Amino acid sequence: MQIQNIDFFVLSMGEGEVSFPIDRAYVGKKIKDIFVFDARYIEYPPQGGNLLYQYTTESIFVDLFDKHQRQIFRSVPFSVFDPENIQRPQIDTELDFTLCKFRSVSRYVKTSYSRWNFIGVCVVYEDNEPFVSTFGTCRRTLSLTLQGGETLNLRSLLAEFRAPKKVRRILIQYPAILTSDYRVDKSEVYLTLRTKNGRVFENIPLSFLSDNSKLNKFLDLTDFDEEKCFITNGGSWNINVNIIIEYDER
Repeated sequence: MQIQNIDFFVLSMGEGEVSFPIDRAYVGKKIKDIFVFDARYIEYPPQGGNLLYQYTTESIFVDLFDKHQRQIFRSVPFSVFDPENIQRPQIDTELDFTLCKFRSVSRYVKTSYSRWNFIGVCVVYEDNEPFVSTFGTCRRTLSLTLQGGETLNLRSLLAEFRAPKKVRRILIQYPAILTSDYRVDKSEVYLTLRTKNGRVFENIPLSFLSDNSKLNKFLDLTDFDEEKCFITNGGSWNINVNIIIEYDER
C-alpha cells in the first residue's frame, strides 16, 4: 500500500458512540486507509492510560460516511482495520468526519477504570498524485539508543537522505529493553516525520512500521524538514531502536 501522509491519535471508548476528531489534518483529504490499535500493538499511548485488550475490542464497530453523507461502511468490526489484516476494505474517498464513528455495543468497554479504555487510530490520507510503489534500491540501518522519556531530533541522521534521494520504505526492528534479553512486541516509541513539500507522519507508533508486518508500506519521502523530525520514547525503559531505511539515490 502507498502512504503519503498518516496521522495517529487516541480515543477514549465507552458504551455508545465515539466520533473521529474533526480538527486533524486528514479532514477534507482523500482517505486511503484507517488502522486501529489495541494493547497488542501499543503499550501506553502518548497522553497516558492504557489501550483496550483484543477481546474487548470485539464489541466495537466502525461506521464511515463519505463527503456526500452516504454511509459507505456500516457496523464493520474493529478487527477489519487491524494493521495485520491484509484483506483491507477500500476507502479511497473523502469522508465526512462529523458522521464517522466508532460504536461499542458492550458495557464491558465502559469501565470505572477509565485509563484502560483507549484505542489507537492511524488515518492514511492523500494530498498529492499517487506515486509508483517500489522497493528502494539501497538500504541503510540506523541504530539508536533512547533513554526513558527521551525525545531525539533526527536531523543529523536524516541529513544523508537529502534530495534527490527518495525514501521508499521505513522498517522498524522491535526495540529491546537494555536491562534484559526481553524483546517487546508492542511499542511506547513514536516517530514524527515531515518533508518540505508538506508530507506528514504524525506521532506514528513504531509497531506500525515493524519489519515483521504482513503489509508492505511504500513511501515517497524526499527533502525532509529535518528540524521537525523526531522520535520519542514514551516509556521509562532505555531501549535500542533499529530504523531500516530503503531509498533510491535519485
